[in-house]
Amino acid sequence: MTFVMGIFNFFTKNKKKSESKKNENLVIESENIIPDYKNTIELTKIITNYDETAVKDISLLVENYTEFYEKHKNWCDEMGFDGDILLTFAYWLTGYDTDCKYGAYIDWKEATEDIIWNLEPAIKNLNYPLDLTKIEFSGNEFTFEALRVINEYFAKQGYTLVGLDTQSDCYHLFITKINDVNKIAALGKEINFKFFNKYE
Repeated sequence: MTFVMGIFNFFTKNKKKSESKKNENLVIESENIIPDYKNTIELTKIITNYDETAVKDISLLVENYTEFYEKHKNWCDEMGFDGDILLTFAYWLTGYDTDCKYGAYIDWKEATEDIIWNLEPAIKNLNYPLDLTKIEFSGNEFTFEALRVINEYFAKQGYTLVGLDTQSDCYHLFITKINDVNKIAALGKEINFKFFNKYE
């Protein structure tokens, strides 16, 4: 009887181990689920201050990439992102060879005056009451230091400079209302878009 029970316990333990491994595999597989990029549409509404054209562009990007590609074939081929939603979103909305100038593409080593020059069209398109000429610089700021000074000015006006992490050595920057920061972070987190507004 003891021998029979021993065999029963042996198979029961092995079954539990097998089920445990299946559960572990399910967890691993769930991490590889493709995100629902429709959150980028909501992000676009906030980032562009509800610009209709930009929202339509990004909606097409995430809902029918083939049609987006056919419509903007030259740009897509030149950029070579091969359907990467994060990079297309970042470069498209910062106006990198596009008409959707609602942010700024800044190199990791950019002169302060060039940063200002890149941000001004976005401020104009967003219709935000921000005057970059009121910002006082020492003249010795490195790129991230200049961005910090700019962001301090924005904060006093109720805005902030939000960066989108593209795992590169450049900045993709957007100007948003401070009250929208948490919503942007939450929407981004669901699709693995990492936003930041600290420049150190």
